[in-house]
Amino acid sequence: MAKITVNKKTKGSKSNQQKMATIQVSYQFGGCEITERELIAKVKEEWVESGKKVKDIITLNLYLNIGEKIAYYVINDTEKGKIVL
Repeated sequence: MAKITVNKKTKGSKSNQQKMATIQVSYQFGGCEITERELIAKVKEEWVESGKKVKDIITLNLYLNIGEKIAYYVINDTEKGKIVL
């Protein structure tokens, strides 16, 4: 189940304030909880450990398999991997 929290923040002068949304997505399953930000950080960590640079990531697709407690990812449509949650 995804939990989305939206917090409104304002930025700029009083006469020109814009509302900016902060969104955090958390996944809860089988006694575990992980945020989208944590998933992305783990993928980037593995990418760097394999000798590549974060700046070389153009696309990142994440697939969360809650039953297996694994997040599968595809980077730049070619590099595949998984993270055990």
